[in-house]
Amino acid sequence: MRRLLLLVSTTVAPIKDRWVANGYPSYPLWIPLVIDSAAAVAAVLTVGQRVDDGNALPALLLVLLGLTPWLDELRGRVAPQWVFLLLTAGSCAVLMYRYPVEYDFAPFLLVLMVGHTGACVSMLRSGLLLAATAPVLVGLWALDKLPVEGAGIWLAALVIGWDLGFILRFQQLRLEASEREQSERARQAALEERQRIAREVHDLVAHSLSVTMLHLTAARRDLEDGCDPIEAVAALQDAERVGRQAMSDIRAVVGVLGSGCDPVPAAAPTLADLPALVADFRAAGLDV
Repeated sequence: MRRLLLLVSTTVAPIKDRWVANGYPSYPLWIPLVIDSAAAVAAVLTVGQRVDDGNALPALLLVLLGLTPWLDELRGRVAPQWVFLLLTAGSCAVLMYRYPVEYDFAPFLLVLMVGHTGACVSMLRSGLLLAATAPVLVGLWALDKLPVEGAGIWLAALVIGWDLGFILRFQQLRLEASEREQSERARQAALEERQRIAREVHDLVAHSLSVTMLHLTAARRDLEDGCDPIEAVAALQDAERVGRQAMSDIRAVVGVLGSGCDPVPAAAPTLADLPALVADFRAAGLDV
């Protein structure tokens, strides 16, 4: 069973991707499978109703013609509404006119057709198809191919099918818009978090690196000018001390980030650390 589901998923997924690329909503795979399966069942029942009359073969050919837009969509193409109207509604009308049966299942294909288009295209386009399909049932009723109560029921089913398709499409579009909004919010939140981390790392480390560079510069100048090496060694020692403190600060930041907690290290500098910061820059020879 699992292999069968995997096979169906790998087969239908590329078709779904082509549907989405052609403008259809990105429905879960089970929705088009249910609709197409219902159309196939209705087609089988429609043909089966005409077996006893000896009209199974022409009924089968007409039903296959009516299913052509669905079969074409299995290749990932989007069938225009006029194709559904011409082939599906037309073949059902011919079938019900030439080979009528009592309690015919053929109109169910029309209900699925308007529901399918209502779920896949705009309200205007699907509504036009509904408006063009309803006269088919009215005409069959006028030709005594549908009982009065049957025509009314199928007309109501036609409107309900279109309404359900429209609601399904509306909800799916709302869901896709919500997912895009959430994705954008997550991207923006990640960007803001990276910027905040960058500011905190700068606040923690930048001054230490600046002081280190000042001490190294002072040591280099002392050596170049031939001054007392003791002063150069002292400057290098101060640079080493500040550098070690910078490494400790970096480890604190990385440790907090790796722990999954909010990236606010416990050792973040406060106002109480300001005198020591000024003293470091003064010790490096900067007039602060």
